[in-house]
Amino acid sequence: MRQEKKGVFYALKYCFCKMRINELNYFKHIACWRTRGDSMNPQSENNLELTSYRLTLLLAFQLLIIIAPVSADDHFYSDENRTIFSSPRSAALAGSDRVFANDASPFTNPAMLGYEDRAHQVALSYAGFFGNTFSTSILSSRMKPDPASGIGISLSYLYVPDIQTNLGFDLDPASGEPVYDPSKIVSSFASDLYFRCGYGHRFTGLLRAIDFGLGAAITAKRSNLVGWTGYGIGVDGGGYVSFAGPGIAIGLYGENLTTSYLYWSSAYQDVAWPHARLGIGWKKDIRDIYGRIQLTYESADFLGNDGINSLMAGDESDTTVMPERVRLSEDPASFLMLGKAGAEYTIFDRVALRIGVGLPNAVSFGGGMYLFDRSFTVDFAYLVHELAGTYQLGISYQW
Repeated sequence: MRQEKKGVFYALKYCFCKMRINELNYFKHIACWRTRGDSMNPQSENNLELTSYRLTLLLAFQLLIIIAPVSADDHFYSDENRTIFSSPRSAALAGSDRVFANDASPFTNPAMLGYEDRAHQVALSYAGFFGNTFSTSILSSRMKPDPASGIGISLSYLYVPDIQTNLGFDLDPASGEPVYDPSKIVSSFASDLYFRCGYGHRFTGLLRAIDFGLGAAITAKRSNLVGWTGYGIGVDGGGYVSFAGPGIAIGLYGENLTTSYLYWSSAYQDVAWPHARLGIGWKKDIRDIYGRIQLTYESADFLGNDGINSLMAGDESDTTVMPERVRLSEDPASFLMLGKAGAEYTIFDRVALRIGVGLPNAVSFGGGMYLFDRSFTVDFAYLVHELAGTYQLGISYQW
């Protein structure tokens, strides 16, 4: 099974980049576990054919890639599922706003939990990806034990329904292969459940007009695939520096600091490598436009553990688009261009308009309404994609 999973990782390179690495990684996991029962033999690949429409596109893309050998150290995509768990506000900004975002969602820099002056927040959001092909739900709460610190707790759920399998088929006595029988098709589902608890503290008064903060979070995960269940745990951390005068903030976010661990069985365990991302933001109230402008940027992984993170086009005579892995040390300019950027315009502290740009062809936009002196917020985001759009809705209350 390990060798089978390695091959599938590289077969999915094109799929990750072309179809948004973050959103379709869950299909990668399902395709990796194409075995029946306790069989670990790679030759038993045909024992489980996942025939759902939700996997058709992914499996088709596998035919475009030559499966290459992979070293045992390739775990670049083991934790990609969690990147789709973001608030509608962050999603509209392409996930570039972690330098300012202070909610308790699973993809937030924990250092920002102590940034907000208002005490407590409860938030609920839902996202339907690619026309509700699969969905995510997030329930989170941020609490302030004192003005300079914050505690965040979140429960996130990823649900992939209607996966049709041949687990109910009879086996041919001679070949051992499943015998097709439409009456015995078994419909199943897959899911991920994340629980995260984080703490952040803001340090003020040490330097004039400069704040900085530190934070850490523990994330526990249960992953349920067709016939398999895995359990894992990991630690994240981060920090930020905020300059009140110019309105500039700089944040550093580290994921999987201890190399997150996912246990499937005694025969196979998975790990996720650490990531380090730098965020830069600028926020300013401008009286002439009756509102506030916020610009944000977040880099790709400085450690190079994102795996395939770019598409390389051929020359005029070759229109083939191939995936590639861009590293900071090899091509700094191209690496910086792989980051995510977003802009937000808040009018009269009542309405917010947002737009973001991420991977190639990954454009998002949305908005929000602040009601009852910003105590109640409604947010919306829409992610444009050539397959089908993704929408996110969220509400929050803070006091």
